[in-house]
Amino acid sequence: MKRGIGLRHALSGLKQAFLAERNMRIHAAAAAAAVLAGSYAGLDRGEWLWVLAAIAFVICAELINSALER
Repeated sequence: MKRGIGLRHALSGLKQAFLAERNMRIHAAAAAAAVLAGSYAGLDRGEWLWVLAAIAFVICAELINSALER
């Protein structure tokens, strides 16, 4: 297997989900808003970890939900 092909497939899947799923676009906009708000609030490293973990959890949950719906 070529190096990096798994990452390429994963990114392709995220792109497809973003283009095909309305809720994925809503979650992406909410994630961007959370990052902007966190930047404005001056979060420290530990707080950023929690924010990014929450964003990753929501995106994963949405991907699983979309897969189950299909």
